Amino acid sequence: MKNIYPIIIVGILWAFILNLCKKSTKNNFNVKALVLIKVISIGLVGIVFLIIDLVNNRGLLKEFSKIDNTTILILGLASFFEIIASYYYFYSLKNNDISWCVPLSEALVIILSTILSFFLFKDKITKIRLFGIIIILFGMCLVNSS
Repeated sequence: MKNIYPIIIVGILWAFILNLCKKSTKNNFNVKALVLIKVISIGLVGIVFLIIDLVNNRGLLKEFSKIDNTTILILGLASFFEIIASYYYFYSLKNNDISWCVPLSEALVIILSTILSFFLFKDKITKIRLFGIIIILFGMCLVNSS
């Protein structure tokens, strides 16, 4: 059986993150400023973890040198997409209910990730998963109509 606990933790953390992001849009701040603060905050947290690693001699910097250029390019592209997605996510949160934004965006993530993983990684789409996607599509229609 697959270990579902990390996914449960991710789900719980993302639920809090998404609600915190919505809370940050309540004061009518500029969406670009909010995204920039989020990106800078993530970078600062990363630097703090790197400093802690350096102080404790855990060798994380040595691991960096093992990462090939293609992987760095992929991570850079993913970061760029993350920033663009964050902008549109904050924009949506500022102008819509979180109970509408989250279900629709997360449903699209599930559907598109499944399709992309099929083409990029040759993941299997079983009948059960296909049925799940159909249910998600139906749920998106319900959420959007309410």
